[in-house]
Amino acid sequence: MDLKLAGLTALVTGASRGIGFAIAQGLAREGCHLQLAARTSVDLEAARKKILEECDVRVECHALDLAVGGSIAKLAERCAPFGRLAQPDEIGDVVVYLASARASYISGTIVTVDGGRAVRNA
Repeated sequence: MDLKLAGLTALVTGASRGIGFAIAQGLAREGCHLQLAARTSVDLEAARKKILEECDVRVECHALDLAVGGSIAKLAERCAPFGRLAQPDEIGDVVVYLASARASYISGTIVTVDGGRAVRNA
């Protein structure tokens, strides 16, 4: 099945096993490049190896525990557009605009809020 994901990049947390690994593997089969995050580098490397045996995609691993303070910020620096996560008010501004009369011509579309990553990867 072609879900039109080839060439995109996805961040998958808990990616070394279980549901997280299954998601990463499914995305890779669709041609998605991966940023994998999990607690242990050994498990991440094993997951990376399994994915690369089957799929021709880029896979970067990030061994960190997201429950530990500062880990989310580190991951955002490495993976997020502009090196940071969006602030809640930035997302809120988009939603408020789309609900306003100023956006009345916009209908039946998906607005991608990714810091411009989709355009840079095109």
